Amino acid sequence: MRTMNDRKYAGYAYGLMAAMLLGAFLPRIPAVKAFSDNCPLNPLSVFWCAVALTMCFLLPRVHIPGRLRFINQISGAAFSGAVIFLALRFCAGFLLQSIAASPYDLSPKGVVINLFNVLSALIAREMVRAYALGTAIRNSSYFRIWIPVITFLLCLLDVNLSKLMLSKNSQEWFVYIAKDILPLIAQSCLLTTLVLCGGAKAGILYAGTIGAFTRVFPFLPSLPWIAESALGVSFPVIMALSIWGWYKVLVHRQATRQQESVASLTVALVLIVSFSWFVTGVFPIYPSVILTGSMEPVIFPGDVVLIQKFSSEKEIYSLAENDVINFKREDIMITHRIVAVNYDQEGNISFLTKGDNNKSPDEEAVLPGELKGIIKGVVPKVGTPVLWLYTNEPIPEGVLDD
Repeated sequence: MRTMNDRKYAGYAYGLMAAMLLGAFLPRIPAVKAFSDNCPLNPLSVFWCAVALTMCFLLPRVHIPGRLRFINQISGAAFSGAVIFLALRFCAGFLLQSIAASPYDLSPKGVVINLFNVLSALIAREMVRAYALGTAIRNSSYFRIWIPVITFLLCLLDVNLSKLMLSKNSQEWFVYIAKDILPLIAQSCLLTTLVLCGGAKAGILYAGTIGAFTRVFPFLPSLPWIAESALGVSFPVIMALSIWGWYKVLVHRQATRQQESVASLTVALVLIVSFSWFVTGVFPIYPSVILTGSMEPVIFPGDVVLIQKFSSEKEIYSLAENDVINFKREDIMITHRIVAVNYDQEGNISFLTKGDNNKSPDEEAVLPGELKGIIKGVVPKVGTPVLWLYTNEPIPEGVLDD
């Protein structure tokens, strides 16, 4: 017989689920979407924060069935799984040569807003997942039915129904279901498994690591739909089965405690992000791989040059003969030496450049708008793997070895 407290907990769970679904579908209303687009901070994120704070301070606690002494181990495994998933996606992106620039604003303000928006939503979602699962297991004899129902309902929060409705034929429907729907279902099943074994903390660590990483990394994989579907379905399913099996071993055999080094993994992730920012030119000095031998014997193909970006017009006008500069022409980055500095009648500056290994100067003068930076150092042969990938890239006429 259900008590009044049981009904109260169930009512709280129903209310939280309804709030999550309402919050997910409100932005799809044109008027609400227009209002949100004009706000620097997404009002829906404030709503998610309110949901999370309400659960923390106003609602009675409901514990999931996972053993409290294993929460840290399951959470560590969740974080490790997120890092492995990200690594697999990037490996697939590099192998398929499908790495694209991040669509997110990477300015300091943009990063803060993006992180707030994504983290507030997923923290609230995983807290609601834990509360609903705990309530179902505590109060219902049909909890085995409620678990997949809760998993599916929370999966709907991320489904883009408008995109599905705009699919014009069966092929587009199939691609959308394979690329987007099935991975969402698989991820929701994994998050439910993590929450059942390690509480909301485990689900937040997994989803939060992936969500935060994609908002701060300057370039992201843009995989073909087949690869996206295969990885997005297989990894969460395999990880969910592994976590569940490991959890049962921990519970029944009392295995020796294995402390996951979450701190070291966090440091590694920060280093990966920092290195990627360095590679893609976020910092004042960034690297570039040399593809031709036009600057031999100073710079060889496969060498990496360190380029310092210009921070002011004064630095451009201070350039002189023998400085080695990096500039862009016809979508190709070129590193050549200045052999002459020219001024027109109005005082506008341009640079005549030449590769040290070329017999004649480049055909066109370099304008200030084409400049990317000045060479500050050379690291030999580090870029050889990149050179192998781009051996067939077209090089503009006039910059090759003569």
